[in-house]
Amino acid sequence: LVWLLPALAYQDELKQLLANSLKRLYPEHVSHLLFYGATGGSALIALVQKNAWHKVNVIALDATFKANKQGEFSYQGVAGILAVVTAKKAGWVQTSHYLAPSIDFIKHDQLSGMFVKTAQTAQQAIEVIFAPGNGIEPESDVWLNNLQLLDQVINEHTHYELPN
Repeated sequence: LVWLLPALAYQDELKQLLANSLKRLYPEHVSHLLFYGATGGSALIALVQKNAWHKVNVIALDATFKANKQGEFSYQGVAGILAVVTAKKAGWVQTSHYLAPSIDFIKHDQLSGMFVKTAQTAQQAIEVIFAPGNGIEPESDVWLNNLQLLDQVINEHTHYELPN
């Protein structure tokens, strides 16, 4: 059983309290605790590959927030989910993460960081690129402008899904 938990950066005492509480409540069910927040899913997949696991029970817990009309985020409480992850050979995928201490994507330009890292680490050409839109906002071309950073790993066979 793997628990995906909030990142709690620099909050070692809180992490230890949460870990001890889970071990006390579910002593035979706590195998691994991952305090990685939003990147916990990718950390889980890396752990599955490293240990050659074929099936993993996962419980994810984190705070939930909802954006209001003013663009502010209000706390909604704690949410949890239970999932069973099974591993099988299905192809190849490149996952990339680039983190910045802000939700202001344009100001911190996370896209260029993700694309540069992908271009540096990809071992073969990208076959499909999906995007939630054409940029940060419907009128923005930020996403498309950064595609040039992938020129080493995209070619005429790369398929694009850009709904906007």
